[in-house]
Amino acid sequence: MKTKVLVAVIMVVMVISGGALAGCAAAPAPGAAAEAAIQPLEVSIAAVDVFFSGTESISLFPVFSVYNPNDYPVTVKKMTSEVLVDGWWAGSRDLDLNAAVPAKGESMVVVGADVMVPGWLAGWGLTADKGLGLAECQAALVPTWKSLNGGLFSAGLKETWDAAAYKAPMFVVKGKVDLRSPGGQDLPQDYTATWELPPEFSPGQRTAQ
Repeated sequence: MKTKVLVAVIMVVMVISGGALAGCAAAPAPGAAAEAAIQPLEVSIAAVDVFFSGTESISLFPVFSVYNPNDYPVTVKKMTSEVLVDGWWAGSRDLDLNAAVPAKGESMVVVGADVMVPGWLAGWGLTADKGLGLAECQAALVPTWKSLNGGLFSAGLKETWDAAAYKAPMFVVKGKVDLRSPGGQDLPQDYTATWELPPEFSPGQRTAQ
């Protein structure tokens, strides 16, 4: 399998308070073989690298595998994504890639996000409409934040923190991919990908200081 690596790193800092419809294909050149109808890509999460874990911020690098099942290379023009971790909104991405994915091959797309505690608290309360106060949101965040190897972000939560057991965080990413074939076929497609942080990550957890 041919593999091409693409790196698109976006650093997103959250502020306080985080299918297919084929278009018109270009006419083939005289004497050229007709291009097969374009098929959607297979988008999955290969891994999520927790690059840095601190008291109030965590740097995450989701690695996407984009597989092209077509018999010809395609160009990924754009890729958007919305990232959730255990239901916590961790930001959205909008990438202009214009990158080729080889026929019957894959490309790896790496996207970085620097997530801060205040942004997660605000984003979760607003986007998930939980209707919780700040203290309740902080307590609800503890299991996920601790399992991502983050540090205790509020001294008042030490008891909750110490009692929280490791729970493999679940990443869910939804978005769109716009691709084009060599013959000019356009295909916008939706995708959903999931990935669970493996238990072997847990031994490196921080303890409350």
